[in-house]
Amino acid sequence: MEKLANCRKFGGYPHENAALFIAEFESYATLHNISPLDDNRIIAALHLHLTGPALTWFNSLSSENKASWEAIVHLFTNKYVDLDWQNPTVMLDSEIFENMSLSSGQSIDDFYCQLVEKANTLKKPDHEILVKFIKGLPEQLAFFVRAGHHRDSPSALAAAKMGEAYGYRKAELQVAAASKQAKPSDKRDSEFASLQSQIDTLTKAVQNLTASKTDESTKQNRRTDRFAYSRQQETNPLRQPTVVSRQPTSLRQQTIFVSIVIRQIILNVIATGTDKELAVPISHVSCVTKLVIQRLIVRDFRETEQSRGTPGTVFRED
Repeated sequence: MEKLANCRKFGGYPHENAALFIAEFESYATLHNISPLDDNRIIAALHLHLTGPALTWFNSLSSENKASWEAIVHLFTNKYVDLDWQNPTVMLDSEIFENMSLSSGQSIDDFYCQLVEKANTLKKPDHEILVKFIKGLPEQLAFFVRAGHHRDSPSALAAAKMGEAYGYRKAELQVAAASKQAKPSDKRDSEFASLQSQIDTLTKAVQNLTASKTDESTKQNRRTDRFAYSRQQETNPLRQPTVVSRQPTSLRQQTIFVSIVIRQIILNVIATGTDKELAVPISHVSCVTKLVIQRLIVRDFRETEQSRGTPGTVFRED
């Protein structure tokens, strides 16, 4: 019998029901043949079922208060059962009572029992239990119960169980399950959409900033050119604007290089009167350019030799 029946322990915390505990303890004492008249034994049993703040309270009692079971019950009731509305326990229970509702997977009987337990602790009348019970039901099930115009909470409980049997709660559970499954995906989609919107906004801002900077730079360059041209006209009004030929850098350099090579070849031929190797390599010059250089050398050599009165060497031109 001792192994089959146990009594819960009481810690004196706000979420615990002191009236329910003391009622269960008296039943436990009766089951174990602990008579209320046997003060020492029943007080010792109570001592073993207290924890936390309740145990601290019990240990702080004087020996006179611990001598009688009736005195212990009176002190316990004043401490944990008969509470005023300003007590933190009452305030917490009131908040819990107002926010109670039927959760998914919870039975209607279990919800009703929890509601009645809190209502008894707060000394709520039955009509407040009725209103709160219907308010805590799902929308379709609550509509079904309200249609019956019930006058007490037990009849409302029976109507709610009947509505559950008719399927008013199943539709609500299916809608809730579908919404719960869709929430993570909706949340991810909203996050991605938010990030994409931020990226698009930043991209447009950068493009606008780049365009504005380019326009400002172009306008500034135009203003600078106009100012420089006006100053130049004021300083030298007769001077014509200088036109700079813009040849490709590679072609321009090649032209200058070929001119220098031709000049050096002509000078060497005139000075020595004979063919010598070029001081500047022209391996990278094309064959056509080499042929032109060769013909120029022969022509200059002929003119030089004829002016000296000596026959010159003649190259046959193809």
